[in-house]
Parts: sequence; structure tokens; C-alpha cells
Amino acid sequence: MRESRRENTCRGAGWAVTSALLLAAAAGHSAMEQGKVLAVESPDTFRIQLGEREESVRLVGVDAPDLASPNHPAECKAAEAHALTRLLIDHRFVSLEPDPALPARDPQGRLLRYVYVLPGPRDVAAELLERGYAHTWAPSRFRELEAYWRLERLARSQGVGIWDESCAGQQAERMAPELPSRLTPDAAQRIRELEARNRAEHGITTEEGPVEDPCCVLCAGSTACGDTCIPEGEKCTEPPGCACAAEEL
Repeated sequence: MRESRRENTCRGAGWAVTSALLLAAAAGHSAMEQGKVLAVESPDTFRIQLGEREESVRLVGVDAPDLASPNHPAECKAAEAHALTRLLIDHRFVSLEPDPALPARDPQGRLLRYVYVLPGPRDVAAELLERGYAHTWAPSRFRELEAYWRLERLARSQGVGIWDESCAGQQAERMAPELPSRLTPDAAQRIRELEARNRAEHGITTEEGPVEDPCCVLCAGSTACGDTCIPEGEKCTEPPGCACAAEEL
């Protein structure tokens, strides 16, 4: 099925909020750890080398489509979501931050963390939400719940990713958190303050080079053509753009 060009429209409107989230994490939290991603196991889990130990990490605050398993087929947009996470963090340095309101580990023993790409930083969960490749989820309220929900509402309104009509059969299974339609005054003020600083330099350096901007749309089972996806076998008449073939990532 041909992807909609609306996949690209949510990025600009949501980026100010995403930048705010990144700056909140970069402000300086002593509990943060840095390491290099070894493998991306799913859109919201990966393995990382932290000093002498290897850990499995689960993104805080989001639930992304599940990849295929022996007992279950892949959920809608799982390939695209996985490709985006791989594009953002696979074999890159990232910074991990716990949320004091949540357990340090989930029931499977994985670290529960906010994850930021270095250098930058860039909030991985926020990127998935903004592009419609995850929905907001956690066992209890967490620090960025309202800001993440704001990004999810934007993706829903644009009908991108898992909110596209092609995924309609699975949308009813995703329960949105019970939140007001507007941010609380404290959260809104914090975001306004952070947005005013969103061009500041963070001074984070690693042996890795700069992280390239991710693709504007990921094409799985279709062909990248310009800024959108077209059916396989169809001739592309557009100049090179920001669309990427998921299987090449």
C-alpha cells in the first residue's frame, strides 16, 4: 500500500516539543549513564555495553509495534518502527536516564530508561511517538507522560505510522492514557522555558561523528521515491529525497 505524504507533515510541528524533551534530559542528571548500543532487538528494546557489563534496555513511556515471533505475526508498522530505532541508535553511543517515579527494571529484568542519542542529544522515544511508530504507555505516571502524550496526539491527528488507516484493525487495542487535552500549567511552562533554549549547544562529545537526520519516511515492502513511498515495481519519477528503504537500514 502506498504510504501517505502526511508521514512528513508532523515532523516540523512536533520538533519543538521533541527538542524540549531533549534539553530536559541534557540539563544534567547525575544518574545518567553512557554506552554503545550493541543490537536493536525491537523498536523499543536494545542491548548496550555499559562499562564492563552488558544490559538489555526498554524505552520508558512508549510501546511500539511487536515484530514477528514464532507465535504471533508482526504488528502493523513494526518493520518501519524497528528500522527507525536502528537508524537512530544501532552501534551508536547513547545516554540512559532513569525515571525516579518508575522501577529501575521491568518484570523481564530490562533497564527502564529514557534514551538519548549522542551527540545531540535526541530523545528516541519522542522520535518514535512523533512519527507515529509508538504509543504512550507505562505502568504508572512518569515524568514525560504529558509531553509524550502531546506528541502522540499530534501523530494521531496526522494519521501517520500506526495511526494510518492501514493499521485501523489494531488501533482499538492501544489504550490512550487518561489525560487532559491540554498540558498542566507546570508542564507547559517547563516546555516553554526549554523551547527558548532549543538552539543551545550541549557540549556532548564522543568518538562517534554527528548523527544524521533520520529519514522522513521509511518504506517497508515498497520503494523509496523522493519524499514518499511507491508500490514495488512502479517507476520512480521523483528526484532523490528523504524517503528510505527500511530493508537497507
